[in-house]
Amino acid sequence: MNLNSSFLNKLGLDKMPEDQKQAFLVFVYEQLEERVGEKISNLLSEAKKIEFNEISRGNKEAIENFLSSRKIDYKEHPLYKQLLAENFSDNAIKLEIVSSLWLEENAPNYKEIVVRTMKEIEQDIIKNKEEIVNGLN
Repeated sequence: MNLNSSFLNKLGLDKMPEDQKQAFLVFVYEQLEERVGEKISNLLSEAKKIEFNEISRGNKEAIENFLSSRKIDYKEHPLYKQLLAENFSDNAIKLEIVSSLWLEENAPNYKEIVVRTMKEIEQDIIKNKEEIVNGLN
């Protein structure tokens, strides 16, 4: 799922002023993160919520504990080279990989949740397209 011009075109927002497209895409991404986070949070124990919160905040100790307890070399993960090529910092790469692995382990249906939630957001945007466009003018 890519939040880009094609996404806006699909939803009929291709006429949105260029200077507002990026801000809207950031808003959509933030909404996706918030909604998915809430749905996943409802599935987790309090201890798991705290653990993931520490990881997602970039707590180095929590990240290193996760990697060492599972004997994982994050540089061997397939995502490492991709993110490195996209000029992510080493810390950002490590955080992204650990977050992804943590979710796979503790919320195995998170990808389904992301897809479902994105569809909900798309429906909300389509339903409110006129207000969105008018609000930007």
